[in-house]
Amino acid sequence: MINIKLNGLENKITLLNEGCGKQGFIKIDEGYKNFGGTDLKHFKEGEKINIVTLSDIAKRFNLNNKSILKIDCEGCEYDVLLKAKVSDLRKFEQIQLEYHYGYINLGNKLKKIGFNVAYGQPKHVYNKEAENRELFIGLIKANRIK
Repeated sequence: MINIKLNGLENKITLLNEGCGKQGFIKIDEGYKNFGGTDLKHFKEGEKINIVTLSDIAKRFNLNNKSILKIDCEGCEYDVLLKAKVSDLRKFEQIQLEYHYGYINLGNKLKKIGFNVAYGQPKHVYNKEAENRELFIGLIKANRIK
């Protein structure tokens, strides 16, 4: 919130205390130390956080075809994109994301629905904290073909 205020972006950025992916909820321990690149862990006790779909967000904010989607969610990008409706993804002019377990399925879906896709070279990382410890991390930039 501090960075948003310092940059005068209060009217352009909306913070949501929820996750995006497969609809449901998760409980998080606010004291848990996540060192980045680690999957979100579900705890028996903690704050209950709603998980919504990209369709939920598109409807709530009445997104149009001039929107931009940036995803950096430590592995949930597959649930967000692969399960999203084509009509919702086509509301975005540009999609930028960090992938963690390879890019082929993500890129193929975006190409299939009318995006030009560019990939960053994946970097192999072993993360003992992650559920799937073998990560192939990189970036995707996709621009919707008019």
